[in-house]
Amino acid sequence: MNALKLLVGWLFLAGLTAAGTYYAMDEVDHRVGLARYNLHEKVGAIRYASVPAPPGPIPLPPAPVPIPVPAPTSIPPSPIPVSPSPGPVAPPPGPVTPSPVAPGPVSPSPAPGPVSPSPVTPGPALPSPGPAAPPPGPSPSRSPTPAPPSRPADFDEVNSRFIDLSGQANAMSRSVASIRKNAPYGTGRLDGAMSSMQLSMRNARQALDRGDTRGARTNMDQAEKYLQTLRALMDQ
Repeated sequence: MNALKLLVGWLFLAGLTAAGTYYAMDEVDHRVGLARYNLHEKVGAIRYASVPAPPGPIPLPPAPVPIPVPAPTSIPPSPIPVSPSPGPVAPPPGPVTPSPVAPGPVSPSPAPGPVSPSPVTPGPALPSPGPAAPPPGPSPSRSPTPAPPSRPADFDEVNSRFIDLSGQANAMSRSVASIRKNAPYGTGRLDGAMSSMQLSMRNARQALDRGDTRGARTNMDQAEKYLQTLRALMDQ
């Protein structure tokens, strides 16, 4: 703080000295100008004196007019901002070594004592059930599912015959198809017998599905006749 005051005082004195010097030099310049002016006037008077003057009175030179000189005014210098000097920076703290702590005696933890059961708080009483709903009435009677019809005693025998006859009919169908491929014309009689045999086999299958062994036998007999006719036509 003292250094700051000294610096401000020094600056103030320097400003006053500079102002005094400025105005002193101005005064010297002014006086030198006046001396030059008087010198010029004297030289002019001597020059005019060497020349013969006309008759008449010689006019006197004008008296010098004093020029007022302003008094010097002191202008205080503007203060210069001085940044405060930074204070000493504290060094960073070094690593702190933790002091070893001596382990003290470990006291054994007490064994847990018997846990007393907490009393059970009775909950709110449940509302009494209302009147029981009446039992459901009897469900509407359903019509009994009809039992599948019992198979006749000769069903297995008729079914075995149908399986055997189906194999023969399939073999004949392949043979007729081969003949149609090689000779597409002149197979009208084969085509008619083949269609009748296939129709009889379908009717026999439907009769077996209904359990009608008698109708199945009748259709299989017709299918065998058409099968024999096809064999005879192919042997020709």
